[in-house]
Amino acid sequence: MNYSCYISKHLYERVKSAKEGTISLTLDQQEKDFLDFFKVQYRKDTSTEYNYLVNSNELKTLFCNQ
Repeated sequence: MNYSCYISKHLYERVKSAKEGTISLTLDQQEKDFLDFFKVQYRKDTSTEYNYLVNSNELKTLFCNQ
């Protein structure tokens, strides 16, 4: 699976403007697989039905260092 192409189109745009810390995102299965593969922490957001809380600092580090 070519993660970098897929993620650059979907997650990166949502993450690059995020403030430091945790952000709430809607994730599809491929995005969750990406996060699992690169060991980025995420968990279900209890304040919404479909969103997940993702550590934006971990994602920014991943995008900048890969």
